[in-house]
Amino acid sequence: MDFWTKQRYAVAAALIAVTAVLLAAGCSSFGLSGSSEMEPNNDVSLADRVAGFEINGVIGFEGDVDWYVLNNQEGYNPTFSVFHDPSIDVDFEVYNTMGGNMSRVGSAQGTQSGDSIRVYTPGQVHLRVWSYRGTGPYRIQIMP
Repeated sequence: MDFWTKQRYAVAAALIAVTAVLLAAGCSSFGLSGSSEMEPNNDVSLADRVAGFEINGVIGFEGDVDWYVLNNQEGYNPTFSVFHDPSIDVDFEVYNTMGGNMSRVGSAQGTQSGDSIRVYTPGQVHLRVWSYRGTGPYRIQIMP
């Protein structure tokens, strides 16, 4: 890993640590708590396992990607929504895995906080989150 990649990971880890402290203290800018992201999760093989219905994460640097895998709590036809500060543009994709094949079943690539999609997911679900513009915290809400 080169020097700048290490620096980006260090900044991302610091942002996540600060976010975790603020969330633990009840100071979430979103007013809600949920599962918190753990780096490294920049690849599907390193996806954070999520058991709840909310995910709090941080896009820590340009090019940062966060992967999550769900525990089947979402049901077969869930709605996924993303919330973030207006200064950034957080996008996400939903993937479904059945029989060893992973396929994208939906994506939210708008610019607004509150972008939502409803998808059919009969298998194992993965989420891929990234920023089109900017860095900062986000929250994904899952509605079964």
